[in-house]
Amino acid sequence: MQSPGDKDNPLPWATNDTLEDLSDISNSAGPFTTTSFFNNFDSFLVGLNIRTWYNSSTECFEPIFFLIDDTYYLRANFTSDQRTILGQVLNVTKVIATNFANILPNCVMFERSIRSETLRSLEAFEYSVGNILWSFLFNQMSNAPTFTIILNTLEVYKRRGDMPRYWLGIGYMVNIILDFEPLSVDATLTPAL
Repeated sequence: MQSPGDKDNPLPWATNDTLEDLSDISNSAGPFTTTSFFNNFDSFLVGLNIRTWYNSSTECFEPIFFLIDDTYYLRANFTSDQRTILGQVLNVTKVIATNFANILPNCVMFERSIRSETLRSLEAFEYSVGNILWSFLFNQMSNAPTFTIILNTLEVYKRRGDMPRYWLGIGYMVNIILDFEPLSVDATLTPAL
């Protein structure tokens, strides 16, 4: 797994470039994709950087979000003044044939990616819970200074009410917590004989 940050910039999500990438969120069509919940959740996913870990994550999540929009439009079209039987049938088939039809195959590919990456990780840890916990602990200790910086920055964003940037940082912190590799033999504490 690749860490989204580097040594020179421990807070890549706090830059204006990241926010400019997210500016299109508020311009999305539809009622759900314009809500603050969607903006915050999408910011969290961007910070989590799940795309680098698993294939088809975007292809799985986007049709779900847009299906929710489609149901809103479908309901709005059923209650509009220009209702016809043919128009209603076409609206229902459009919802079924577009985003709804894409959810299952894309999310199955996403689930397979999760499964194969999890198996790869378990092999790297030699299927040992002890190795996983040991590596996780050392990773958290090495990231402690970064966590302090991130938590202080998150507090500032929360006080300002900048919730998309706040959730972007939460996602980034979860990424750092979950992104750890097996320890090498040299890194473990082996007693000298």
